[in-house]
Amino acid sequence: MKILALIPSFYGSTGYAVNERQLMEALSKKVNKCFVIAFPSIREGLALFRKRQNNLPKNMLVLNIPIPHRFLITTVIKMLVSYAISIFLLISRLYKKIELIYIRGPVFAVGVLSFKPLTRKTVIKIPGFAEDVIRGETLFHLIDRKLHILLDKLVLTRASKIAVGSMPFYYELVQRRKVKARNKPLLMPAGINLST
Repeated sequence: MKILALIPSFYGSTGYAVNERQLMEALSKKVNKCFVIAFPSIREGLALFRKRQNNLPKNMLVLNIPIPHRFLITTVIKMLVSYAISIFLLISRLYKKIELIYIRGPVFAVGVLSFKPLTRKTVIKIPGFAEDVIRGETLFHLIDRKLHILLDKLVLTRASKIAVGSMPFYYELVQRRKVKARNKPLLMPAGINLST
């Protein structure tokens, strides 16, 4: 089995980066290949470039694509990269060799959700309400918040499978977005549960 994961950060020290890294490392022990594409900030990317990461499992490949982290700019870049990766998977026919695509966050899912062959293989984790962490009242902040709300709705209506950290969060998500997921959500709280 081969897995592709699109996640915000792999080597970061934040809670979600540590959890995603642990998840990928645990999954790599159960699959043939695990490909991870992460999107650190430019500063993190330069630090990663200087120090090589050699402690990965042999069947795991991590590609870091540094991008600027400036709210709306970051959102648009992540969406464009998501499309580029999806188109590359289709043109190269690599998607046929990948059994599972795991995506953390609706922003990275836009490209995949545009192509049915990819959508069927994808689990998209909605980790929280992005608009709650976007501070500021400028027009760019307002557009970014609205865009994240639309992306959540897109994932809920088009994704084959979504994952959430808890069922209370899912119920609040449905209430705020006024849309239910197509299928029952997969429960993925912090920590590793390989049976899930």
